[in-house]
Amino acid sequence: MKDKVGALICSLAAFSACFGSDKDFSIIVLPDTQYYSASMNGGSPDIFEAQALWIVENRDVLNIAFVTHLGDLVQNGDDSLADWEAANAAISLLEDPVTTGLPEGIPFGVAVGNHEQSPQGDADGTTVLFNRYLGISRFDGRAYYGGHFGATNDNHYEMFSASNLDFIILHLEYDTSPDSAVLIWADEVLKEHYTRRAIVVTHHMVGAGNPADFSAQGQMIYDALKGNPNLFL
Repeated sequence: MKDKVGALICSLAAFSACFGSDKDFSIIVLPDTQYYSASMNGGSPDIFEAQALWIVENRDVLNIAFVTHLGDLVQNGDDSLADWEAANAAISLLEDPVTTGLPEGIPFGVAVGNHEQSPQGDADGTTVLFNRYLGISRFDGRAYYGGHFGATNDNHYEMFSASNLDFIILHLEYDTSPDSAVLIWADEVLKEHYTRRAIVVTHHMVGAGNPADFSAQGQMIYDALKGNPNLFL
C-alpha cells in the first residue's frame, strides 16, 4: 500500500509541474483504517481521529484540496455498529466548518472496500451501514459531490479544483468482476466532464510488486476507461 500512495504523490507532483499550476497542492490518501475503527492489532479510534485532526490542522500549510479514502474504512461491514461509530467520529472531523474554515468542510470521498461489504468481499452482498453513514443523503447538495450510480452511494464521484486545475475523482466499489453497467456509467461520467482531469479510486486496483500488475478489477477499469484523454491517474 505504501508503494501505491508514493506513486500517487509522485504522479501528482509531476502533473502539477507539467501543467504549471499556480501553487502546489495536496491530495490526502487514507488507506485501510479498519484496525483503528475496530480497535484491532494495536489500532484504536484515537489514532484515526489523530489522522483526521492532522489533516485539518495542516489544510492551509499543505493546501489540501481533497481527501480520498481507498476503502476498508471499517473491519466488519454490516456486522458492527461500533466500527462505524468510531470511523464516523474520525471522518466527521473533516466536515467541521469551524475548524476547517470551509462551509462544507474539506471535500472527501470514500471507496467501498471488501470490508465494507457483507459477506466480506462480496459485491453482490450488502453495504447497508456504508450507505447509512456515507450514503447519498450525507453528500447530496454539497458543491463538490457529483453524483452516484443506481440507488446507493457504492459508486460515486466528486469534483474539486486546485491551483486553477479542475478535477473529477471517481470512487468505485471493490468488485473482482465489475458490473458492466457501472463501468459504462463511469465512462459516461468522464466523457460528460471531459474538461476535468480525472482520477479513479478503487480498493484493489493493482497487486503487490514494483512494477505491479493490474488486479482483475483494475484491468477491467483500465480497459473501460482508457479511451478518455482526461484520465491520468
